[in-house]
Amino acid sequence: MKSKTYQGIFLPFRKARKKARTLGLKSRRKWEQLCRDKKRPCDLPACPSYTYARFGWAGYSDFLGYKKGDRFLRFDKAREFVRRSKLKSKHDWNRYCASGRKPANIPACPQDVYKKRYKGIRDWLGIPEKKVWPFVKARAYVRKAGLTSRTWWRWSSTLRPDVVPSRPDRTYKNKGWKSWSDWFGSDQKG
Repeated sequence: MKSKTYQGIFLPFRKARKKARTLGLKSRRKWEQLCRDKKRPCDLPACPSYTYARFGWAGYSDFLGYKKGDRFLRFDKAREFVRRSKLKSKHDWNRYCASGRKPANIPACPQDVYKKRYKGIRDWLGIPEKKVWPFVKARAYVRKAGLTSRTWWRWSSTLRPDVVPSRPDRTYKNKGWKSWSDWFGSDQKG
């Protein structure tokens, strides 16, 4: 049985990387030229940084198999440059990396290059931490609003105040969270 491809179109990341390395390309620009010339193998994506962002992507040098050396900016300079771009989320960062606008001396996977200094995507992009209510206050607010699991998604995506997290199960994981039924108060209803 043939292995399943990414979204049924492209090779899985490791097989794609192995195949890309056989092409003998020594830079991202060479990869982009190959794509423009329509010589890219059809089972490899034109934007592998976007396609494989969640599957082990570590930059074009890793994907194509060339030595990157010491080509990235120092952490402080790279982060300062990225913060000036005013990106708002990890999704924005991934799209920016895949767009071809990101300079080659800024890594697409800063967590791999700056392992000791990298503190997460919010710090990298300069997004301030959200201020949310303490668990008890937020839960009381949701219960008073009479929300249930059915109404939560619509309310959360349109009417939810910023001080109530959209994913309370993650935000309050070790801060009082028990279950969704506890959050809505449905475990206390008769």
